[in-house]
Amino acid sequence: MEVSIDGFLLPEMKNRFHRRHTTGSQCRIECAIAHEVKIKDISMDVICLETSQHIDTRIPYDLKLVTKNKEEIMLKGKVVWSSLIKSIKDKENVYPIYDIGLKFIEQNDRKKRFLEKLTKRLAH
Repeated sequence: MEVSIDGFLLPEMKNRFHRRHTTGSQCRIECAIAHEVKIKDISMDVICLETSQHIDTRIPYDLKLVTKNKEEIMLKGKVVWSSLIKSIKDKENVYPIYDIGLKFIEQNDRKKRFLEKLTKRLAH
């Protein structure tokens, strides 16, 4: 089920300000959202994460983005959507898997340059 938060566009909307890029093994994320978090895609202003942890949509999250070249930057993101995309079942339990979209907030010029460099690298 898709959830729109604070009037931001749902993830399937095509009218985006910046192109999104998949990261593959180019970078990883560390954050307090959950122990295991996978980056699905990233743009200059939004990151989409996949996790089994349901999150509080009312608070901003600190995100540490680390590239394979050991470059890292701290970003802050506000949840703009959260979607239950599937469930994984083992012998005893069922685990929900969520897509979570976070809009970057409190960006300075250094953070913008980092994201611009990263997204250009991912585009090639």
